Formats: sequence, structure tokens, C-alpha cells
Amino acid sequence: MTSPDPQIPDYGPPAHYELFWLGGEITEVKAHSVSYPTVTDTTHNGDSHIKFHEVVDGHWTLVLSTQQRQVESVRIITPEEYEIRWGEVARLRKETWKRAYSDLSE
Repeated sequence: MTSPDPQIPDYGPPAHYELFWLGGEITEVKAHSVSYPTVTDTTHNGDSHIKFHEVVDGHWTLVLSTQQRQVESVRIITPEEYEIRWGEVARLRKETWKRAYSDLSE
């Protein structure tokens, strides 16, 4: 995907995360970026949200924002796990990741 905003590079496919809610539910979220509240955010601003962002059509988009106290844990789903769940689609994604990371090491 070519980004319409030249300040936002192409990040490739988003990562997949699992949110484990205190009520026992599990939600899968795709995101390029996850931010957790800092002590300053919580103490001074009262903002204790976990925020998931994804680049959609070349623009950073808030995908999910939830209060940290409602979430038991957040876990990234590895490409290997994703491949087990989704087969061929995940295999292609894994190959994309390998190419992206090999470009960085050159």
C-alpha cells in the first residue's frame, strides 16, 4: 500500500493481538501500534487507556481504546500461531515479514 501522506511510511501488514478481558471474553485486534498509559498519563491526566492504532488508507486510525483496568492482559499472536489458525494467508504474511526485516538488516 502506498501511503497518501508522505510522512507515514508503509508499515506492511498489521500485527494481531488478543485482548483478554476481565469478564473472560477474548477479542482479536489488528494494529500497527499499541500504546499503554504511563505513570504521568494516569496520575496527571487521569488517562489510563490502552490504545491500538492501524494505518488505514495511509492515515493513522484509532482502532480500539479501552481503560486498562478492564483488560486482564494483551498478547501478540505470533506469525506461527497465525499460520496455524489461518493457513495460506498467514504463510504469505510471514513471508512479507521476513522480506521486511531482511531489508532492515542490510
